[in-house]
Amino acid sequence: MEKGADLETLVTNLKEEIETVKDPLLRDVLAIQLDAVVQAYQIELGKNPITKVKGQVAFENDYGTRDNPKQDRKADNTEAYKFFVIGDIDNFGQFNKQYGQEIGDLVLKAVANVIETSLHRKGDSYHLHGEEFLQTYEGITNYKDAINLAQRVQEKVKDTKLILHKDGSSEIIYPQQEYIPLEGDQELHTSITFGLSRHEKGEKNIYATVNKADEYMQMGKKEVKGQTYCFDLAYFQEQQLKNKSN
Repeated sequence: MEKGADLETLVTNLKEEIETVKDPLLRDVLAIQLDAVVQAYQIELGKNPITKVKGQVAFENDYGTRDNPKQDRKADNTEAYKFFVIGDIDNFGQFNKQYGQEIGDLVLKAVANVIETSLHRKGDSYHLHGEEFLQTYEGITNYKDAINLAQRVQEKVKDTKLILHKDGSSEIIYPQQEYIPLEGDQELHTSITFGLSRHEKGEKNIYATVNKADEYMQMGKKEVKGQTYCFDLAYFQEQQLKNKSN
């Protein structure tokens, strides 16, 4: 918030200086350029500093805060259900402690990239804080399709390799990327647990839905990690049985 206040003061001062420019054409050009820089900075300000994807600030810009949530203008549209998916990287604290913060940050970047590239314009992704991520799914009306999308994201996270080379360097190998192991390479994997909830028609408070998703995620962390949890337990149990039989 301090950065935002500093930016506001800086912009005010610059606008006052621009007003002193005598050439009206140059004055207009400088004003347009200033607006473009401010917009770019505000977008950057909303990103998580580690993963460079939209963060907590961007989410609150989109949906408001818990104390002052914004009303979802699509809430009354039956064609536009929205799913909220809260994810938490499994055993991240232990992973971070064992391999160090630099490698932990690499894990965060890998997971953020997998989530963002897996949505294919079906929603948005946010890195809220720590190892917690949030996704929104749009254009999906039923739990089955939403769960399938969430599980595809989870599979890609599991299939992503974090390679620690013998010389101390490291790299991320995403699914479909070719990887030729070198002598002394250490291959690491991670997983993420999701809680999923649908924003129902007529439900104005986005955070009520987000809280449900978070509750399901917390439940999942105590059960079987690396899965997707929601209120539709019958479908979830069916998926569990299917996974065990494979």
